[in-house]
Amino acid sequence: LGYAPTHEGPIPSANGPFPLVMVLPGDGDNDWEYLYIGTRLASHGYVVAVTNHYGDQHWDWSSLDREVVRTANRPRDVSFAIKELLKKSDDTVETLNGTIDPSRIVVSGHSLGGYAAYALAGGDDDVCDNLVIATDGFDSLPFPDSACVRISSDPGIRAIIPMDGMSQQLHYAELARISAPSLILGETIDHVALYQGNPLPKDPGFGLWNARSHAAIKRSDSYRVDITTANHGSFTAWCDGLKVMTSLGVDLDAASPSFTLNMWPCIVEGTFDPKNNPTTHQIVTTYMLAFLNTYLGREDDAWMLTSSYATQNQPLVEFFDSEA
Repeated sequence: LGYAPTHEGPIPSANGPFPLVMVLPGDGDNDWEYLYIGTRLASHGYVVAVTNHYGDQHWDWSSLDREVVRTANRPRDVSFAIKELLKKSDDTVETLNGTIDPSRIVVSGHSLGGYAAYALAGGDDDVCDNLVIATDGFDSLPFPDSACVRISSDPGIRAIIPMDGMSQQLHYAELARISAPSLILGETIDHVALYQGNPLPKDPGFGLWNARSHAAIKRSDSYRVDITTANHGSFTAWCDGLKVMTSLGVDLDAASPSFTLNMWPCIVEGTFDPKNNPTTHQIVTTYMLAFLNTYLGREDDAWMLTSSYATQNQPLVEFFDSEA
C-alpha cells in the first residue's frame, strides 16, 4: 500500500536525542490508523508515539466510557504517556534509552485527539462547562463528577498539530491562551459540514472547528491548512487497515456491520473518494515536517509555511496564516 517498511525492535540511531511527537487518535480510533505519520516522521529523525485509550471501544468487544469521560481522560492519558516515555529514554536497559529530547515535545491529535492537543497547550478550565457534548446528542446530562475536572496546560509542550481537532469542546478564551506554535490541519469548511457524509443539523460550529481555533490562537506562528481532498476519516489509514485485514481473511462484516469497505469514509461519492487518501496523507506529513523542522530548530522550512508556497506547489491546499 506504499507505506515505508518497518519492523519490531528497531535499533535506535546513535545521533539522538530526537524530538518526540505524540500522535493522539480520534475517538474510537486505533493506533495503527496513523502508521503513515509514524513511518514518515521517524524517517526524518523524530520519535513518534501513537497512543491507544482505554474506554474508546476500538472494537465492538472493547469497553466504552461515556463521551464526557473519554474527553476528560484523553489529555490526562497523554500526559501520563509522555512521562513514561521520558522514563524509558532515561533508562539504560530500554530500547528508547537516549532517544528523546525532553525540551522538544510536540502533540498532534486527530478529532478528539485534537481537543487534547489544544487542551494540553492552553488548558480546559472545566471539561463539563461546555455542553456541546450534550446538545449534539453525544452524551446526556447530568455529567458525572469524575469527568468535571480542570485540564492544566503542559508548559513542556513546544508545539501542537491538531488534525480536524474538536475545538468546539473548548471555549474561545481557552483556545486564545495557547502560546505554542500551532499547525491546524483539516478539511475544508464545506466538507466538515458534511461530517461522515451527512449534514450536521444541530451545531453549525462543527463546520468552523478549524477556522475557529485558528482565529482564537491569533499568533504569527499559527497556521491553518485546509485540504480539499480530505474528509474527517482521511486523516487516518482506516480504509487501508480494512484492506489488510480483509486480505488476511478477517470477516469484518460478520464482526460488525460498521467495519466495511463499503461505507464512509472508504466509499463516499464525489470529492470524498478514498483514492484521495494517499494524497491527503502526503500533504499532511509534508506540512508536518515543514512545521516541525522550523519550530524545533532543525531546518529552516518556514518558506513552506506560506500562501505563496501553497499556491505554487500545493493545488489541493487552502493556506491561512490569518483569519482576518
